Amino acid sequence: NSLLAKSLYFIEKSILKDSNFIITDTETHAKYFATLFKIPLEKFFVVNMSVDEEIFFPLATPKEFHFKEPFIIFTYATFLPLHGMMTIAKAANTLKNFPFKFIIAGGKGKALREFISYLKLNNVSNVLHIPWIELNELPSYICGSDLCLGGPFGGTPQAGRLITGKTLQFLACERPTVIGKNSETKYFEDRKNCLLVKQNDHNDLADAIYWASTNRSKLQKISILGKKTYEQRYSINVIRNQIKTLLKSIQ
Repeated sequence: NSLLAKSLYFIEKSILKDSNFIITDTETHAKYFATLFKIPLEKFFVVNMSVDEEIFFPLATPKEFHFKEPFIIFTYATFLPLHGMMTIAKAANTLKNFPFKFIIAGGKGKALREFISYLKLNNVSNVLHIPWIELNELPSYICGSDLCLGGPFGGTPQAGRLITGKTLQFLACERPTVIGKNSETKYFEDRKNCLLVKQNDHNDLADAIYWASTNRSKLQKISILGKKTYEQRYSINVIRNQIKTLLKSIQ
C-alpha cells in the first residue's frame, strides 16, 4: 500500500507539474496542494463551487412533515469522515428530550451502521434516517425544514479546507444553515448569515440548534443574509466570471 501510494503521488505530481493551470474549489485547497506536490501557487486558480440554481431556489415547494415535533432539522450525507455524522448523532442525543426532529438522509456501510447503532444504544428516537432522496426532491426537504446542517463537522484535515456542496444548496434555498468553522468560513458570521460551530464539537452543535429553536424570529434574517452571501461568492454568475477571468489569462 505504501509503495502504491508513493507511485500515485508521483504520477499526480507529474500531471500537475506539466499543467499550465490547476483549478481548485478553495484557496485553502490551492495552498494545500501547492505545498503537498511542491507546485508553484501561481499555477492554481480558484473557481468556487456552486449549485444548479434551476433546482435549488427559495420558492421550491416545502415538504409537509407530519411530525409531533415542531422544529425540523435536515441534512444528508454519504457519511464520509469529514461530514462528522457521529457529531450530529451525539448532538441529537444531547437534545433528545426537546421537541426536535432530525431528518438524516443518505449514507451506507460501516459509518452508517455505527451511526444507527449509537442512536439505538442511547435510545435516541428524535432521528429519522432516510436511505435515499432523489436530487429533484431535495429542495422540498430543504425548504420544508426549519434548520439545515451544512457542516462539515468532522474535524478532519479535509473538513478544514472546504465549503460543502450541501451548504451552498441550503443557502441558495434561503434556509438557515449551520456551518462547521474552518479556514474557508471567513465570509460567514455566526448568527448573522449562518450559525457557525466548532469542528467535531457536538455540544457546540447542540447549542446552535437549541439557539435556533428559541430564536426562530431571527432565522429569517439569517436566511436572507445567507442567500446574499451565496449570491456574492458562490452563484453561477460569480463562477462564470471566475472562468472568464481564467480564460482571458490564457489568451
